[in-house]
Amino acid sequence: MPAESRSRIGRDTVRSRMLVQQRRQSRSALGSLRDRQVSQATLVRYREAVAQFFDWMEAHGLAVPDTTVGFDNMLASYAECLWQEGESRALLASALCGLTLEVRSLHGRLKAAWHMHATWLKLEPSRRAPPLTPRLAQAFAGGFLLRGDVRTAGMIMLGFHCLMRNCEFMKLRIMDISIFPGGQGQLRLLHTKIGQRLGITEQVSVTDPWILEWLPAYTRAFPHTGCCMQLTDGQFRRTWSQIRAELGLPVAFTPYGIRRGGATHFFQECGSFSLVSDRGRWSTERATRIYVTSALQDLAALSLTGPEADRMAAALCHLRPRLERMTPQAAKRGRSTFDVLVPA
Repeated sequence: MPAESRSRIGRDTVRSRMLVQQRRQSRSALGSLRDRQVSQATLVRYREAVAQFFDWMEAHGLAVPDTTVGFDNMLASYAECLWQEGESRALLASALCGLTLEVRSLHGRLKAAWHMHATWLKLEPSRRAPPLTPRLAQAFAGGFLLRGDVRTAGMIMLGFHCLMRNCEFMKLRIMDISIFPGGQGQLRLLHTKIGQRLGITEQVSVTDPWILEWLPAYTRAFPHTGCCMQLTDGQFRRTWSQIRAELGLPVAFTPYGIRRGGATHFFQECGSFSLVSDRGRWSTERATRIYVTSALQDLAALSLTGPEADRMAAALCHLRPRLERMTPQAAKRGRSTFDVLVPA
């Protein structure tokens, strides 16, 4: 073999070894494949629930059955025990999901246990936060502005418009916001459910004319690499609770209503479950249909009059002037979701 060929093979071997070493170091930081199937927080919750199930087995002197059917029946008995003892349905769901995650052969074979879970859901339907209307979303944003927190106020407006989960707008960075010359914006979402599951970065467009008026100045006003919000999750929720009390709203109004209200309002505008599913980044249109339908039912039962409406109007008065103060001109490019709700 010529010396030049041997030299090239040697260089390729060294390069290959370096690549292997780099991949090894990178994957070591990422962790095992098994542990990366779900988020770290979800993994911790699943394992704690599974541990509680095995503690229950030990307390009752039970051994792991030899068959899947026997194991399924034991989990059904565990579900009955949780029901009788007043435990949360989420504990059962986490245990079942955790067991399936650890032992993939159990997938689709725990029929009795999941049937118990479905029966539990029928008897005790999930109590979701009421969806926020555009006016309510603005009222909460106005409450944060009254406290001098323009960062969080802006994120509430963006969260409502872009159908964002709490973790998505709380972890959004200034550098994840792009404004294009054509009069449209885009957000890069690094912490979505589907994105983390598939290892991709999802995006959502910003099209509301009013938001696009102040958003460019918003992105220039704060450090490029930092998060848009400076509050921790606990601080955000505590301040939210204070504003909710000031508005005279029930405890049921939680930050979860931002995404729920945004999805409901968007459906009322477009009338398409498919469009809502795409914009809200749901995995299936069926899930979107269930989500929006239940929210519409809750919205129909929502009625705010008297003192609550007066307090809300007072909070709204602080919103538009404070946000638009960041931009010298406020020429309207089209109809905004929020135009008719807040006096300029």
